[in-house]
Amino acid sequence: MTKANRTYGFRVTTDKWAGVDCITIRVLAREGQAASPINPHLDGESRFYGAPKRTEGLMLSRLTIRAYASDYRGGGPVIVRSAEFEDVSYVKSEEAKAMLKTFARIDRVLRDRPRAAMEMNVADYVEAVAEAIGATWFAREVRKHEWSSSYSDSGWAFEDLATLKAELYVQQAALEAAHAAKFPPVEVEDRVNARMRALASAVADKVRT
Repeated sequence: MTKANRTYGFRVTTDKWAGVDCITIRVLAREGQAASPINPHLDGESRFYGAPKRTEGLMLSRLTIRAYASDYRGGGPVIVRSAEFEDVSYVKSEEAKAMLKTFARIDRVLRDRPRAAMEMNVADYVEAVAEAIGATWFAREVRKHEWSSSYSDSGWAFEDLATLKAELYVQQAALEAAHAAKFPPVEVEDRVNARMRALASAVADKVRT
C-alpha cells in the first residue's frame, strides 16, 4: 500500500563552510501530518513511495543550497551557491538521471528569474527551487534532543514559505553586516590608514629627537 500526502520543504541551519559564516538549506520530506520530517528517498522520488506526481523521477535526497559571506572586497557581500547534491557516492545510472532531471527542473524556473538576484539573494533563490520541486513548508527545530541526531527525536514546527523567506532575509542581513565589518568602505579604510601613517610618522619623529 502506498503512502499518501508526501510533501517537501526546507530545513535551515547556520554554520561554517570553508571557514566562513554560512546559511545551509536542505530539502526534506514529510509524510502526511507527521511530527517530524524525514530524508527523501535515496533512490529518487516515486509514487510508489507516496510522492506527488509532479516529483516523479526527481532526486531530492541531499539536495542542498548554501549562501555564505564573501571573503573578498569586490562583488556582492553574500554568495549564493547553486543547488547541489551533498555527500553523494556510488551513484547508479538511474540516480544520475534523477539528479539531472532535478537540475533541469530547477534551471527551467531560474531562466525566468533575474540572474543577479538569484546569485546574491538566498531567499529569492530558495523560492525558485521551491517552485521547481513543489516544496511548501519550512521545518524549524524547536527542541533538539540532547544526544540523538534522528529527526524524530527532536521537536519541530512546520511553517510556511513566507516565514522561511523572512528568516532568510534576516540571516542574509547578518552575513552582510559581518562582511561590512570585515571590509569597511574604501574611504573609511583610507582615513584610518592615513591616521595610522600620521601616528607612525609622529612616533618616528619623536624617536629621532
